[in-house]
Amino acid sequence: MLLIRFGVRDNNAEGFTVNESPSKAGGLLTRMTMSVMADDLLFMVLEKNQLPADLASFNLLTEQVVDNEAMAKDMGAKHTADSVSQEGHLSGYERLFAVPPGAATLEAEPAAVLQAATAVHLFTEPDEVARWIDKQFVAELRASVGTEDGQGQKIIGVELLEAAGFHDQAAGLLVVREVPGATMASTVVEFQMGCLLGIVSVDAKLDKKFIELVTELGSSLERQIVQIVLGAS
Repeated sequence: MLLIRFGVRDNNAEGFTVNESPSKAGGLLTRMTMSVMADDLLFMVLEKNQLPADLASFNLLTEQVVDNEAMAKDMGAKHTADSVSQEGHLSGYERLFAVPPGAATLEAEPAAVLQAATAVHLFTEPDEVARWIDKQFVAELRASVGTEDGQGQKIIGVELLEAAGFHDQAAGLLVVREVPGATMASTVVEFQMGCLLGIVSVDAKLDKKFIELVTELGSSLERQIVQIVLGAS
């Protein structure tokens, strides 16, 4: 577990003087996330040089602001920008990396893991983040087997995974989808840090979970979020 200790800032030294107990530190961190602005989110998602060693060869594919309209589109037809806003979502930022192509087709591609992503989303209140993880991530995806997602891909299986070692609430899922000519499996972890929702995922071309790799990716994202929160507050 990531243990953060906070205290009073010493203007003559780097960081914080440690004079708060670990239990108080969690509450202080939550309060500090309330000072985060949407423009801070792009500095929280991981850069290429912060990826785990297993993903060191991956290159940047896309990065984007995830507003309520984009979030609703990704979640599927029954969601709208208004419904996402009602859940407390303010904005998000995502950065996606992909393995260098090793073949002309997905079937012939030698790599198992094809993509990895980190994202951070800002909500109005901490309770809304916890509710999002339980309701929109875990409950909704587990109930979506047999339906199509926001990209028109059929979800054929969802498995609940243990997401251990995070500062606050966290949940993991293995989501298996049918794509043209193949099966894709996404190992995803969502975790809370106050008003912030962190999301890490890897997409593989076989029905296999990569929870250790995703947990390592999530730990790096969690540390990066803490650094930016300290600087933004």
